[in-house]
Amino acid sequence: MYRSGDLARWRTDGVLEFVGRADHQVKVRGFRIEPGEIEAALVGHASVSQAVVVARSDRAGGSQLVGYVVLAAGLQADAAALRAHVGARLPDYMVPSAIVVLERLPLTANGKLDRGALPAPQVRASVVRLARNPREELLCALFAEVLGLERVGIDDNFFALGGDSIVSIQLVSRARKVGLAITPRAVFEHQTVAGLAGVASVIGERSGAEADIATGGLAPTPIMRWLLERGGPLDRFNQSMLLQVPAGMREADLISALQAVLDHHDGLRLRLEVAAGEGEWKLEVAPAGAVVAGACMRRIDIGGLDAAGREACIYEHARAAESRLAPAAGVLVQAVWFDAGAQHSGRLLVTIHHLAVDGVSWRILVPELAAAWEAIAGGAVPALTARGTSFRRWSQWLASRAQDASCVGELSFWTGMLSERSLSLVDGSLDPARDTIGTAGRLTLTLPAAVTRELLTRVPAAFHCGIQHVLLTGLALAIAQWCGRRGRGASTSVLVDVEGHGREEVSADIDLSRTVGWFTSLYPVRLDVGGVDVEEALGGAAALGRALKLIKEQLRAVPGNGLGYGLLRYLNAGTGSQLAGFAAPQIGFNYLGRFAAPAGADWARAGEAVRLGEGGDAAMALAHCLEVNALTLDGAGGVELTAHWSWAPALVTEAEVRDLAQRWFEALEKLVRHAAAAGAGGRSPSDLPLVALTQGEIERLERHYPRIEDVLPLSPLQEGLLFHALYDAQAPDVYMVQLELGLEGALDSATLEAAVEALLLRHASLRAGFWHEGLSRPVQIIVPRVAARWRRIDLSLLEDASREQRLASVLAQDRAERFDLSCAPLLRFTLIRLAADRHRLVLTHHHLLMDGWSLPVLVRELLTLYEHKGDGAALGRVTPYRDYLAWLAAQDRAGARAAWHQALAGVEEATRLAPPDRARAAVAADRITLSLSQRLSTALSEQAREHGLTLNTFMQVAWGLLLGRMSGREEVVFG
Repeated sequence: MYRSGDLARWRTDGVLEFVGRADHQVKVRGFRIEPGEIEAALVGHASVSQAVVVARSDRAGGSQLVGYVVLAAGLQADAAALRAHVGARLPDYMVPSAIVVLERLPLTANGKLDRGALPAPQVRASVVRLARNPREELLCALFAEVLGLERVGIDDNFFALGGDSIVSIQLVSRARKVGLAITPRAVFEHQTVAGLAGVASVIGERSGAEADIATGGLAPTPIMRWLLERGGPLDRFNQSMLLQVPAGMREADLISALQAVLDHHDGLRLRLEVAAGEGEWKLEVAPAGAVVAGACMRRIDIGGLDAAGREACIYEHARAAESRLAPAAGVLVQAVWFDAGAQHSGRLLVTIHHLAVDGVSWRILVPELAAAWEAIAGGAVPALTARGTSFRRWSQWLASRAQDASCVGELSFWTGMLSERSLSLVDGSLDPARDTIGTAGRLTLTLPAAVTRELLTRVPAAFHCGIQHVLLTGLALAIAQWCGRRGRGASTSVLVDVEGHGREEVSADIDLSRTVGWFTSLYPVRLDVGGVDVEEALGGAAALGRALKLIKEQLRAVPGNGLGYGLLRYLNAGTGSQLAGFAAPQIGFNYLGRFAAPAGADWARAGEAVRLGEGGDAAMALAHCLEVNALTLDGAGGVELTAHWSWAPALVTEAEVRDLAQRWFEALEKLVRHAAAAGAGGRSPSDLPLVALTQGEIERLERHYPRIEDVLPLSPLQEGLLFHALYDAQAPDVYMVQLELGLEGALDSATLEAAVEALLLRHASLRAGFWHEGLSRPVQIIVPRVAARWRRIDLSLLEDASREQRLASVLAQDRAERFDLSCAPLLRFTLIRLAADRHRLVLTHHHLLMDGWSLPVLVRELLTLYEHKGDGAALGRVTPYRDYLAWLAAQDRAGARAAWHQALAGVEEATRLAPPDRARAAVAADRITLSLSQRLSTALSEQAREHGLTLNTFMQVAWGLLLGRMSGREEVVFG
């Protein structure tokens, strides 16, 4: 039994009526949340003695979590620090939007907590996370639509909210429909609305380098050749969907809608020809109009049938529909309309041969069929969203890519992986005559909604991974334990055939987000849990987290998400013969993604529990000894993971398969519990692509920095500055930079603080700390939030002379005080009150954070934010410093090194103005300012313009000449 926490009562008619909750569980942004978990995390902070968390309505009509805390006597903690503390232990969606510090919790006359008396939080403009412009509003709406949430903020992470690679394609498709161009890769690289809005563009004219002719001969794709090699009859190899459709439909309207879809998607008009004796396929895409919808449609009257009769009727006609499929005749689509009359919703069965459809295609076809019918029923002409690249053009690209040197270069990866030893799951091998779809064993298991929800959100968020990584980690551990207990070898690796959606972003001129067809990729992956104690991991210990990081790295090491394997195996004769010689994986795995469960709405999946067939001919050979197809269904009771297992009974028993399936689900439940533990989760090397850190180095950093937004390399100049700053920690740091701003008039210090907070939130580079201990190269750690360093000094009561003297002393002390370079922010603000309407704002930072060009930008943005009361929407999108570091990392370092080696050839030593004296005590650098006359300045500027040079070039030439004269050298070197 699973305790849901719902309160209900039996009605006299036998129906359960929901009346509330037995606890304080709340629903926020589509997630069911137990506030007690958050309260426990808050009380775990050293400064908090009591905590309460409630859901309050916000100004947008949604709900937000608000935490109320009472601090322990004599201790202090601000809201940002408390939110960071909770965020380090719980997923982002469980972090309160606001935290209110109270002297005491309000109580009723009976001494119980008075939740109604808890005050509303004072929302500050600097923490607003709603859309700031129309593009962000659009993306927020699209995020919410594809993820099934009520509302999404601009900083919410797409994958932490339950998104996956398939839903990302759906997001791209929906964005294109409203005129916004984003790519699946962009969704992975910029996982929030704020990030995507900066890289999205308005759809304009395509500049395709090659013509896209959708009809004509089509070269079989790798997955099609895999099917041919599998052998056996394939006419009934299909996917089906049963939909609820509106009552009182007209058959002519439905046929016209189906015709519009058939004409729009060329993949539905394929015709297959198997050349006799050649073992080769020939395919052709017929022109629009060649497939007549009326010939594909059947109408069945079910108006007089009860529920059982309906299901029996649907089952019978589903079998008949798949029997009518005939790829050789171009019959790839069958539709059966079960007409329930004018008062009751009918059903529509759509059966499509697998050659023309995959899981992603249904997400395109069903909404378009519904839109086409709605338009036609209303007397309009259907206007379907333009598709991108045709399936025929895609097959041409695949054939060309298979011969490309970069693709052929993957061969060593695939042969190396396939040649290594792996676990043997069963004795013997598949017999295509014996082990068929008709003889296969079948088992379906469902993971409870409470576990599935955390599996989709908490675990990927904690480990910065996708659901595929989580599912395959659990499977690898379960198989290793299953084989070990059955005495099937001591290897720690298992070879798995993994299905992917195959719609990879391979070229700027190829867009598959709205193309219907069979794009599936199938590739082998070796999952090795070596170095992890399997029994310890499956007991829920820390080894479980290490296993997930290990498998995640192995999966991310697969080039191109496995697309290249199919190209080399089936489309390149030279490499195909090599790969064909290796043993095939004994188990196949496919995660189909997240789907809406039957919702009782028109054009949604129907609720009848009817088995629509086996998806293929009974005599069709099995592809694997064991196979698991998993999907997630969103229903009224929550989201549930369902796994469909199939196997060859001659090789493995049902009891053995059930044992393995249950071990897999147990491993997934253990992962959920582990991710909820304090300190669980973390990054692995592939999460930090710009730095070369080992897993051990990353974990050392995570121990020092519980919350990390990013880890970045240093620019060459930053490395030099860091070296000098650390070289002599006792000497004055010459790279301390101090800026004084005079402020005249009335000052709102709270607004100034909000502006500074918004500034720190806007620029990730201002939240950087620097770490080098135990690393091969130093890195900068970006933390998600920092508290601004403020000092407030009142000199307004001093006499003028004393005030100036004291001000000079304050500035000197501030300038001499070093930063702890590992602790962000390396920036502090000192507000000095000189009079009621006169202040001095002192900004002191380390040169590691910014250069001279950046400082005026910083001041200008600070003043703008002050003017707008800390509202970050007043400023446009900022280009992150990370982008520059990524560009720098992509440069040819070897080429640059060679060029500078040549430029500095013959230079034997540095140019010195004075000999080094190691005995001399270190002193702070002095500064001398010399201003040129206006006449000389004007003359220099005119000379520069006359010769087409910059004034800076003149300055450097003059400096070089001076150094040469002072040092007596003909060649001098300076930076």
